[in-house]
Amino acid sequence: MKCVQYWPEEEKDCLQYGDITITNTAVQKFAFYTISTLLLERVRYAATTQLSLIAIIDYEIISNAVLCYRDQCQSL
Repeated sequence: MKCVQYWPEEEKDCLQYGDITITNTAVQKFAFYTISTLLLERVRYAATTQLSLIAIIDYEIISNAVLCYRDQCQSL
């Protein structure tokens, strides 16, 4: 595992961490990555976008996956 997933995986699901609620408001799935739009609630509201590269590239180079991911990150 590369990191611990702190956001809800499915659209409209919520996770609670103390006084912070994270709601997944939208999910876009692509071949090599997933984009989740998150709503963070506490005293005030903040929205963020989580991009997750799901292709494993430690031991092999998947140049197409990395380039697609990079292009999507740059378009935000």
